[in-house]
Amino acid sequence: MPGVPTSRGCEACRKQRKKCDQMQPSCSRCARLGLSCTGGGVRRFIFVDEMGGKPRPRQANRHRTVYLKGPMQAIAPNAHDSLLALLISKLSVKDLRYDIVWAYGPLMSDIPKRLGHSDALDAATTALTLTLPPSTHARRQPQAHALHSYTEALEAMRLALADPFQSNSIDTMCAAYFLLLCQDKIGAPKDIGVHVTGLSHMLNNPSAEFNPSDDFDLSLIVILCSIMNAEILLDPTLSPSPTSRCWPLYTLYTNRTTSPRPTIDPDLALFSEISLLVTGLSRFFSHPNPGPEALTYYASLSHLAHDHRARLDQLRAQLPSPPNQPLSPPAAAEEAKPYLRLLRSYGLTLTLGLIVDAALARAHNGGGSSSSDGWAFASELVALARETARFRPLGATFMGPYLNTAWALGDCEARGRLEGELERAGVEFEAERARVLAGKLGRSMAGLKERVDGEVGKKGADLVGEVEV
Repeated sequence: MPGVPTSRGCEACRKQRKKCDQMQPSCSRCARLGLSCTGGGVRRFIFVDEMGGKPRPRQANRHRTVYLKGPMQAIAPNAHDSLLALLISKLSVKDLRYDIVWAYGPLMSDIPKRLGHSDALDAATTALTLTLPPSTHARRQPQAHALHSYTEALEAMRLALADPFQSNSIDTMCAAYFLLLCQDKIGAPKDIGVHVTGLSHMLNNPSAEFNPSDDFDLSLIVILCSIMNAEILLDPTLSPSPTSRCWPLYTLYTNRTTSPRPTIDPDLALFSEISLLVTGLSRFFSHPNPGPEALTYYASLSHLAHDHRARLDQLRAQLPSPPNQPLSPPAAAEEAKPYLRLLRSYGLTLTLGLIVDAALARAHNGGGSSSSDGWAFASELVALARETARFRPLGATFMGPYLNTAWALGDCEARGRLEGELERAGVEFEAERARVLAGKLGRSMAGLKERVDGEVGKKGADLVGEVEV
């Protein structure tokens, strides 16, 4: 204890603060100086415990009651944590019917670690997750909630585009991709493609910031350019700019013979393969004399369709369950992915064949419907839609545009037959979207017909009758 004297020296030594040897009956110093030696070796202070004894053991009160002044408040998660938890719950689903990585590209797996750095990407991700169809064990989000989140995402995108530092970033481009997906799900059919023009400006921006060596950046650019390739068919003004930084990277990736980085993901490879097919159709539509180009392209599509169909028969035999029965995820879902990748490519081949067939037939007969072979293509698409029904809603999203195109290219009789077959097959069909697409394709076909001479058009119609799926 501080301040308490503990020395056992005699009184004379203590007063002079000298060291005492505590000898008895007199210490050496007192004997030498002839002093009286008292108190040597005596303990002067003893601390006594006033409580005394052992403390009694405390008996626990088994019936003790605790009273709270108010309800306990849980710590509310912030917006970032809530968004992260919602997105991770979507990513954890491996059932192909609700697998967002399969439906929207491998870049979806990298989104969680990119959240929190861009308000536009955070808002667009929130809107997308709320518009996605719920899994079998999830609650459906109210449509009003999804629309509100989509509105907030549009405002965040507007602010990002007004910021010179954010407008060129890869995160803003990813946000635009998510808004495009949201618009497709909750937007009005007449507004389909409303974000396409803005997306075209982003891809043509010579100041776009991205890392060509980053897998996320590469995946996003390949997917966006693939989307734009299809939109260019309907609106040639969206063509790539020669000063763009994105399109050369996309071209380098899709040209596998010169690409320094081979395919990094089979799903991403599918996007580039599909886009190459669409690129061929774009050349046909933009060619000054598209007749010969159309004949060559149509013949290549026919051979490709034959090849795809033979390979599909082989993959069907390897499926873990028959085509008319549901799969048991996740192992069976992984085994079904190669089959679905080929089926998606096969469906696109049939759809592109329908477009070229309709263009050649209309050039020959002055605006009539497509040939009988075109109807064979459409019937095959209906069969594919029936086969992929067990993968809906997300696993078979690619069938919607294919069926809409088949309906849009037909005359009244063909459209009625197609709707009847889809109804008998139990396949949902969005007629309003197909009508909007029919108007856009009609304008493209009208411009194409003016550039196709009658002789080449007749040859194309003859070829159409010879080629079978």
